[in-house]
Amino acid sequence: MKKIIYLMYILFLSFILSGCINLGQSQLDINKPLDKTKGIIIGEVSEGFLTQPHDLWIAIKSTTPKNDTLILLRTFDSPDEDERKNIYSHKFIYELPEGEYEIHRWRYKYFKGMSTLQKPPIKFTVKANEIAYIGSFHANAISMCLSNNDDYDSKISEFKQKYPILKGKPIVNKAKFLQFRCWKHENAEQ
Repeated sequence: MKKIIYLMYILFLSFILSGCINLGQSQLDINKPLDKTKGIIIGEVSEGFLTQPHDLWIAIKSTTPKNDTLILLRTFDSPDEDERKNIYSHKFIYELPEGEYEIHRWRYKYFKGMSTLQKPPIKFTVKANEIAYIGSFHANAISMCLSNNDDYDSKISEFKQKYPILKGKPIVNKAKFLQFRCWKHENAEQ
């Protein structure tokens, strides 16, 4: 089993190095003009923990042919101030090519294992010149579950304050179609 995991890791690294997977996708540079041929997604990623955070990673990948975009949402990417005890959170904003995307997998960087496969896959569409809120993703280290909530009404003003580029622009709420309660980690039963 360890040999298979090691081989998968080597294969993954070779894809990255060969350019087949684009891990260079970084958050939107809010000092540059928006590209009207692309769309923007915004949301929040957070994790609850007992003693220390585990660096939650959520992979979002394109399922559109000839679009190799892969985004890793992480709680350790510039965490926002959070007054809640034992919560680590981060707001994100990405500019992406048009197309269909899938919330592919999730895992903790500092914890063994990965999420179970989600069937059917959770998909959404990015449209050119559209700003879309895709939700608040939260993982809980006790239940080993990831959830996505539609808290558009309570969060949208925070996003407009943090990212002035959003002020005065319409933001589509796609989170209401992307909600889920408990996406299990493969080690959740152990």
